Amino acid sequence: MSDKEAQRFFYGWWVVVASFFIVFFGAGIGFYSFSVFIKPLQAEFGWSRAQISGSVAVWAVVYGFSTPVIGILLHKYGARVVISGSALIAGICYLFFGWLDRLPELFAIMFFTGIGMAGITLLPNQAVISNWFQKYRGRAMGIMMMGVGFGGLIMPPIANAIIVSLGWRTSFRVLGFLLIFVIIPVAILILRTKPSEMGLRPDGDSSSQGAESSTSGGSAWGETGLSVKRAVHTSSFRLLFAGFMLLIFGESGLAVHFVASVDDAGMTSQAAANYWGLLVGVSAIGRLGAGLLADRWNQRVLLAFTHGLHAVALAILLIFFMYLGIHSWIAVVPFCVLYGLSLGGAAVVLPVFVARCFGLLNFSKLLGLLMSGFALGVVGGPVVAGNIVDATGSYRLAFAIFTVAFALSAFLVSLVQPDKYKGEFGNP
Repeated sequence: MSDKEAQRFFYGWWVVVASFFIVFFGAGIGFYSFSVFIKPLQAEFGWSRAQISGSVAVWAVVYGFSTPVIGILLHKYGARVVISGSALIAGICYLFFGWLDRLPELFAIMFFTGIGMAGITLLPNQAVISNWFQKYRGRAMGIMMMGVGFGGLIMPPIANAIIVSLGWRTSFRVLGFLLIFVIIPVAILILRTKPSEMGLRPDGDSSSQGAESSTSGGSAWGETGLSVKRAVHTSSFRLLFAGFMLLIFGESGLAVHFVASVDDAGMTSQAAANYWGLLVGVSAIGRLGAGLLADRWNQRVLLAFTHGLHAVALAILLIFFMYLGIHSWIAVVPFCVLYGLSLGGAAVVLPVFVARCFGLLNFSKLLGLLMSGFALGVVGGPVVAGNIVDATGSYRLAFAIFTVAFALSAFLVSLVQPDKYKGEFGNP
């Protein structure tokens, strides 16, 4: 490739493609595919759904609390090492699922799967994209995060087709081989943590300053920002943490109980699953759209808008579907479209906004600490909804609480002052 061709096609876009495929398989398998194994496991061993769901809760807690550690490892060893090692752990866990025989084994494997998935899904890829792009960070993040949505659409049906044809044990093993033999080569051969590793600057800036900074013994270009200690004591960090935790509280509750709530209303479980699939598909559009807008709009307003749109979408479902009893697509589809757009958008804008607030110097560590709120939210949401429906026989109160949580999350995010501390570290 000539110098002109290299300048015309910035290597960072190859990094985006690599991260897209990593989260396609990582999130498609780790976030979305396990649900298709619940009934086969129940039929094979007679375990209750509460028992199987308990193992998912273990996965979620471990995933959430592993992210700060992943952030530290990423900062020290780089994305190729972290993602490759995590893919190996996750892949081996899925191979062991194929030999599953006892309930304690399920919990133990889910524990280690949570660790592995934390290192191949959101945090490391968001950190890499943030390092490679400044001007086009939003659109690059959006394209990469579309892999999550498409993975959620494509991988569960593939896993289910293998279950139908060859059995659930074979399906687990195939997924394990995909994690190992797709993600690891892509990470090693294509992924680079920072553009300075290749003598480049973010966005393909061709000035010589970036190359000089990468060899001068100082920090690479763009690696300025607050220290971890300073950042976690800022009001911006506290507001983002609380907002993210409330968002995950509601999102996790909906993810676990949406199909059941629609089924309880008299619609078939297949119809409910189809609606959820529509929602996940729309989220891919939301990721790309939010990424493009993040490069042009006020990111604080955009992030608060995506959180607030969660509340609007759920309020539509709550009022028309649950209170007015309109049990048809007329009430459900608007929810799926609006919620899908906001779900995808919020996931993209958060890391872009974090880079703006705190810089890139300790980005992976700080994003990891913020995402530890995932563990707190993901345990609370499903449990609260489950207890309420057991006590009242309805999801109305639970979904009303989630709507309030989304609205409060939007309010907290709107209070963040993203440029308040830039004088302490310069422009990221």
